Amino acid sequence: MAGVQVTIEHDMLGRIVSISRPGKGAPERSIKSVVSARDGHSTFVTEVEEEEISTLINSHRVDVGQKSLVALGRY
Repeated sequence: MAGVQVTIEHDMLGRIVSISRPGKGAPERSIKSVVSARDGHSTFVTEVEEEEISTLINSHRVDVGQKSLVALGRY
């Protein structure tokens, strides 16, 4: 399965608020995007499997200290 780069917005406790990923542009064209976070939130860029994107909000948190995603059972 192919990994895709996503930007994850999270609160100070690591709870995921939103997930953004670049759209698919025309062939040979790069799409640049900027994701800004609300007050009290931060963003984290990582690569995940495309099939996991829709479930990350309910299954993972951001470990702010380690700058990584962790499954809720391991947080």
